[in-house]
Amino acid sequence: MSSQEATFQKFDRQIGGHDRLLSVNDGFLIVKPCNSIEKIFYENSVLYPDFAEWIPKYYGSLQLQGVQSESNNLETIAQNVREEISSQQANVTEVDEAICIENLIYKFKKPCIMDLKLGTQLWGEDADEAKRQRMTKKSLESTSSSLGIRIVAFQVYRKSSDSFFNFTKEDGRKTTTKSIVSDLAEFFTSEIPIDHRRIVIERFINDLESSLRVLEKQEIRLIGASLFFVYEGDPDTFAEALNKEQEQNHETKIYNNGYAEEEIEEDIEEEEGEEEEKEEEIEEEEDDTDSDYEDTYKITDLKVIDFAHSFFREGIGKDEGVLLGLNNTIKYFKQILNEEKYH
Repeated sequence: MSSQEATFQKFDRQIGGHDRLLSVNDGFLIVKPCNSIEKIFYENSVLYPDFAEWIPKYYGSLQLQGVQSESNNLETIAQNVREEISSQQANVTEVDEAICIENLIYKFKKPCIMDLKLGTQLWGEDADEAKRQRMTKKSLESTSSSLGIRIVAFQVYRKSSDSFFNFTKEDGRKTTTKSIVSDLAEFFTSEIPIDHRRIVIERFINDLESSLRVLEKQEIRLIGASLFFVYEGDPDTFAEALNKEQEQNHETKIYNNGYAEEEIEEDIEEEEGEEEEKEEEIEEEEDDTDSDYEDTYKITDLKVIDFAHSFFREGIGKDEGVLLGLNNTIKYFKQILNEEKYH
């Protein structure tokens, strides 16, 4: 990426966190100011590939102060990022680095998004005693302590008004153990058809169960991390993406079955040159199919985000507070799915 190509703008769909996020160029990348703990966490995540599937793709970091690089472009990009952050963030002098990560809403036209805080412990190892007491009090006064989750905020697209319904941070602070299921259900009140909403909830449940299986085996602490949910809120775009997905699955099934039959019937004495030519054609067909599919919109996505106080550590064991939150989220989503309107 050249300095001429790199343009930055404020990411205007941020509903949680304190850092000022920037999107790059067409929005494919997010630049996030971070501390060294979060940067190290992303760098270490490559050592845990099963877990890495559940976090945004990491593309590297920028040193915002004292950049030393043979590339003038990199220095210019870092300086541009710092200037953008400076214009929006009062404590920019405390920000030395920024990470470049995947924009999770890039593949959505009208993304409905929710930030769900995970875990029972909200303070990091670097917190002083005053902050530990303050964050413990915050956990006890919210659903974090008892349920392992807290609704931070969410936005739901309504096509009839071409606007987003906002469940704000203030609304999230009012959520109780008695109201959390009904509050979570509000996240699924977009104007896509009921059967499509059911698909959304089912997919989130499947993803939650898959991520739970991974985290049950992970020695990790996800302090202050969140579950970030996204689904397509535009009815027409959702239907189109679902149709393309089903077509892709059908084509893949036909291709796999046909290829298996060809392998069985293949003459074992066929010349190697013909074999190689056939394999090249198959690879080209797969590449074309994958490329076409990558250009389509997504239906849902779920990732774990925000790792300013998180770490991997051998011998530390599972994060029981996070597992509690995942299990409760699965339970509540299943309760919502069992509501009469979804049947």
